[in-house]
Amino acid sequence: MHRGLWVVAALSVACRGKAPALRSNPPTCGSLEVQHGGVTLGSEAIARGARVPCGGSLSTDAGGRAVLRTDDGLELRVAGDTRLRFADGVPSLERGRVFAIGGGAEGRGFQIGDARVEIGDAALELERDAPGVTGARVIVVRGEVAWRQGRQQGLLAQGESLEGNSSLTPRPASVWDDWTGGAASPQGIARPEGAASARPSRTSPTAKPPWPSRCALMRCAR
Repeated sequence: MHRGLWVVAALSVACRGKAPALRSNPPTCGSLEVQHGGVTLGSEAIARGARVPCGGSLSTDAGGRAVLRTDDGLELRVAGDTRLRFADGVPSLERGRVFAIGGGAEGRGFQIGDARVEIGDAALELERDAPGVTGARVIVVRGEVAWRQGRQQGLLAQGESLEGNSSLTPRPASVWDDWTGGAASPQGIARPEGAASARPSRTSPTAKPPWPSRCALMRCAR
């Protein structure tokens, strides 16, 4: 009888102890593939690949190259002295350059300063304080994207750009060197696997002719 009481008392004391805390991993919004060293997630150097936290940041140094595939269907090619931050899963370019490829009719947000572009079935270059660029610049290489900055908004078609410092202005695309290793060429731009084709893009009166003549305008590398 006394032994039974001792066991009950011991169990009672043990139950009063704190249960071990369960560690939960932060939510992620994409998969990172390192193509050349010099890539960090937050403060951690990444050598091969990793999942990207939705509230984290991605940086590449002068020689770093990486491809980020977001869970909502964007492919982001990052290189050079570039820093991307993610707020609620939406990428935001703080500095450097990114080549973005999307598929399907549904737009996916991308922030550049206080401007936002919606990327559907399109491919575009985004730059902010990159070498040779003061302020921000968006160049549409394929398709059409919607943009908004404050009370201003509009559509950019293939061959058009959005450029400026505090206030961005649409204009015909200027000269651009393809640093993507051919990803910006017609053969290199591949829609994400399983993505549906969007509606045909609208051609702006100011848009340049499509490939290959526009490729010569932008001096696309081969």
